[in-house]
Amino acid sequence: MTDYEGACATLRESIEFAHAPNYSWDEVDARFLLAKLLQQRDHVEDAKAEFERCRQLAQSVGLRLMDDDCRAALAELEHHEPKA
Repeated sequence: MTDYEGACATLRESIEFAHAPNYSWDEVDARFLLAKLLQQRDHVEDAKAEFERCRQLAQSVGLRLMDDDCRAALAELEHHEPKA
């Protein structure tokens, strides 16, 4: 398992753990980090989906700044050019 795969697995486990007892803040943070990691690896569609899930959750619990960060990241991904 690579560092990237391990990081993704750990973040996905954190999301599941945080979601179960409704630790919304922790879930938002883990989703944002996972989306950034996916974005960094040029997994654009997966990153967009994760940023959107993060944005929706952040909005639902009143985390306005995280909602703004997700919107900015989504806008950036719309103009994304794959790495060579």
